[in-house]
Amino acid sequence: MNVNRLAVLLLFVCSLSGCRLYGGHGSTDAVREDISVALASFNNTYDQATRDLAKIRNEPNSAATSLFYEQFRAAVDNQKEQLAISTEVAESAMESGGYRKVSRVVGSLVSENSASKDRYRSILLNAASMHGVNVDNARLASAAPTQAVPAYYQRAVGDNVPSVDEVLAAMTR
Repeated sequence: MNVNRLAVLLLFVCSLSGCRLYGGHGSTDAVREDISVALASFNNTYDQATRDLAKIRNEPNSAATSLFYEQFRAAVDNQKEQLAISTEVAESAMESGGYRKVSRVVGSLVSENSASKDRYRSILLNAASMHGVNVDNARLASAAPTQAVPAYYQRAVGDNVPSVDEVLAAMTR
């Protein structure tokens, strides 16, 4: 009889502890708000990239600017596709998703936005270095004392990423 009571007690404790893993009362609504914020940030990144692409398109055509334009246009087109997919998934999750689904959608939106920003950053840094713009990327983020992070995972902090205007000015010199 003690074994049955112990088994029931263990099952009860396990079921209660599992409930905490999927959010509490109202947490789904809070994560849905996070989806809206993440989607707005993703849209803002796309809008800025579209404005930058228009600036590049209006520059006098040369081999350097046309290569820069094509790379930037490909990144903007990629983000446009990702934004359309992400918007559809986010709307679906906001209508009928549970806590796990909406949490995953927030994570994917943040990841896609970060990847898009990294793509633009890489294009700008590459173009800047090819045309003599001085870029200082020496400072790295220091990991928290409890984290063991390999050097290649450390991200640059406060680095001087040139603007599209600075890169275009260097290309036309």
